[in-house]
Amino acid sequence: MITIPFSLSNASAFARIEEILQFGVPCPRGLLSEVTEACVVDSGSQTAFAAAIAVSARWPDQSVKWLLVVSRVNVAAQSDARFELRLGQSVSSEAPQLQEVGQGYRIETGGRRLDVACDKRFPFLSEGLVGFTELQLANGK
Repeated sequence: MITIPFSLSNASAFARIEEILQFGVPCPRGLLSEVTEACVVDSGSQTAFAAAIAVSARWPDQSVKWLLVVSRVNVAAQSDARFELRLGQSVSSEAPQLQEVGQGYRIETGGRRLDVACDKRFPFLSEGLVGFTELQLANGK
């Protein structure tokens, strides 16, 4: 298992509960050939949050260069929180689902879906409720 510590700040007067968090992780050449499971753990409370992962770039030797991570986390109002990304450890099947579609990614979090483009100035292509008509945004502009 590989552990990567990180922290988040919430300057808002409101707690962030199950806030969607998306970030990229650069990996040194040869460190990872593949990653199939991950989770995010609150270092203080030890609460584990499921995470979806996708390899977004590879080195010439085909090892992982960049990893895209999507999870949900809690951060109290006007506070900092420390977390760990744990590669090789899973929490449950409730992880947001992440899949590559066209030039971007689709993130499904149970009842919600978000399409994100990798090559647009305005990255959100569409969002909607799973099982309902999708709301189309203005062609990624």
